[in-house]
Amino acid sequence: MFVKGDTIVIYGGYIDSSDERTTVEIATVVEVGRHELLVSLDNKRWGGPVKVSTSNCERIEGKFQGIKNIPFPVVGDLVLIHKYDVVSSDTVKKVGTVQAVQMTAGKHLVHVLIEGNIKKIPVEECMIL
Repeated sequence: MFVKGDTIVIYGGYIDSSDERTTVEIATVVEVGRHELLVSLDNKRWGGPVKVSTSNCERIEGKFQGIKNIPFPVVGDLVLIHKYDVVSSDTVKKVGTVQAVQMTAGKHLVHVLIEGNIKKIPVEECMIL
């Protein structure tokens, strides 16, 4: 059941003989009908509300809890190193063990043992496993 003011996700997509892709849009419910909703799309400020079928919608229950402090890796942590290559559109992923943490003004590096070598990796490219 939907009510005015609900934040919802609207599922859509594209289907042809060779591909199927799902799309999602975030919206706010303006009016509620028996089988349809009048919604204001969050990514489209012009054009006014649109009508969507309730069967393609789902209420977003969670609320933003604020940003929590994410811990930095420490010596001994197993980390996943990830780096996106713009040219090839691939994400390179490697797993290693933290050997040291280096903190300087404006820069945090993690020294990670990967494939027998210690590499200095920016903390933004590390995820604790």
